[in-house]
Amino acid sequence: MFRYEREWQRYGDVTGEYDVAPWSPVDDDSNDSYTRARLAVGGFDSFESEEVDAFMTDLWPISSDARKAAEAHPWRLRELGLDLDALLAEEDEGEQEWRVRGLWPAGGKVVLSAPAKAGKSTLIANLLRCLADGAPLLGPAVDGVIGDPPDHGHPVAPLARGERVFLADVELSRPMLRRWLAEQGIRRTDRIHVEMFRGRADELNVCDPTVRAQLAERIRRSGARVIILDPVGPVLAAADLNEDSNQHVARFLLALDSLVRESGALELLVVHHTGHAGERSRGASAWRAWPDAEWRLTRQGDAADAPRYFAATGRDVAVPESVVAYDAEARRLTLAGSRRERGTAQHAAAVVEAVQEAPGVVTRNLEQAVQGKTRLGTAAVRAAVAAAKASGLIHAHPGKKGALAHYVGAGSDSCSCHSTSTPEAA
Repeated sequence: MFRYEREWQRYGDVTGEYDVAPWSPVDDDSNDSYTRARLAVGGFDSFESEEVDAFMTDLWPISSDARKAAEAHPWRLRELGLDLDALLAEEDEGEQEWRVRGLWPAGGKVVLSAPAKAGKSTLIANLLRCLADGAPLLGPAVDGVIGDPPDHGHPVAPLARGERVFLADVELSRPMLRRWLAEQGIRRTDRIHVEMFRGRADELNVCDPTVRAQLAERIRRSGARVIILDPVGPVLAAADLNEDSNQHVARFLLALDSLVRESGALELLVVHHTGHAGERSRGASAWRAWPDAEWRLTRQGDAADAPRYFAATGRDVAVPESVVAYDAEARRLTLAGSRRERGTAQHAAAVVEAVQEAPGVVTRNLEQAVQGKTRLGTAAVRAAVAAAKASGLIHAHPGKKGALAHYVGAGSDSCSCHSTSTPEAA
């Protein structure tokens, strides 16, 4: 149950006034946690008792007048402490809850890092479609196919009725953003609220309490439960914050946490450019300590069609680097096997070439030939040879003194290669 509703349940237990409880919405427009909490606040003034006063002061310790504090800041609920024995005695809520299974814990924060022009805006557009329509992220092009990640993508917990994603885009022009999102074919467009801050990044300076309060109100009014900021670099620059300073970055990230809490949102994703050879977010190390999960989108080379790879790490998140396939017509991204598998498959071509040049080549000479072509280490070469055999690109027969002689193709026990005389097989 959402944190507002847990505390309103406590209020009802104390007062017995369940008629103002947030799980009894007046109409569909009030069917969100924040609005229902505001409705329940109205019941405070009609119920006078020392017990309720003590309860409210316990929840809202930010003012000597707890009733006014509750009315003004219903989202500022104290995270009440408890002894370990009480914590361990609580009923387990079941399996880990996810916004995106295996990638984004429910209620969590994510940093997506990528070099320029690697496809991060396309990944965000895919994510918006999945959040709105419930399709798996990085899954097959056919919607509705659900399976275990990553083979079928990562299942997404779709937004509930009345809930939205708040996209704060700081990079794309209005026509380009409109075209790219239109090409996604999003069905539930009502679940996405878009605001464009290109050239207006100062309006996202959440370190300024006034700016943050205004932004939180806009997010609340939109009914957003997920916030996406794409990208964060211009916002830091507009706020005169140094992205290489842990002090500056930590202050900004704490302000982002406050924005999420004050807006009534649940999850936050921040897009940032990579530095340090493209291996992690650019700038201060605070970027790595803050999120629950880090997503990395990388590119091999500078060509427009260079291979892209996706990986994720974090709390209960461990997705190895995987190849990302791109459908240019639909602008959709899908996972297409691990980077290691792709590399092994590519090197298998060098294995076939070496066998074609010397039919019947024995294992040691084959490995040396492949090393000469690829400059791989021994372990990688042997993996490539094994992959070529497993896929039927080459096969081997016992040769002279038990050495394996290699030939092109799948082969069979009755293969004519048995009788083929070659310098190495003879």
